[in-house]
Amino acid sequence: EYIKLKNLEQVDRILNKLARMEFKEAEIYCVSNGFIPTYIPTDVELDLLTRMRPNASHNIYLKDAEEKDALFNLVQKDYIVKGPYNYHLTPLGIFFLGPDTLEEKSQ
Repeated sequence: EYIKLKNLEQVDRILNKLARMEFKEAEIYCVSNGFIPTYIPTDVELDLLTRMRPNASHNIYLKDAEEKDALFNLVQKDYIVKGPYNYHLTPLGIFFLGPDTLEEKSQ
């Protein structure tokens, strides 16, 4: 329980930081902090994902089933999307952020 809570606070901090960054800055932040993309979108998919939340620039929070389904279809059948459905979109790929899906490079 304690570890989960700690992770959740860490994710919150990361999401707040990313929300204030430009698209390219966010990409650099993710990479320099050791996050690896869970999925690399094609240009067409990147365009679709960006248009799903046009005012949010790159930080997208999935709120409804339709968006969850759309994302699930994009990331193929071999990846199961887990809650809390926070993901961060950069030109390098989709970084999933959440207590169960936060990915870090293993040293």
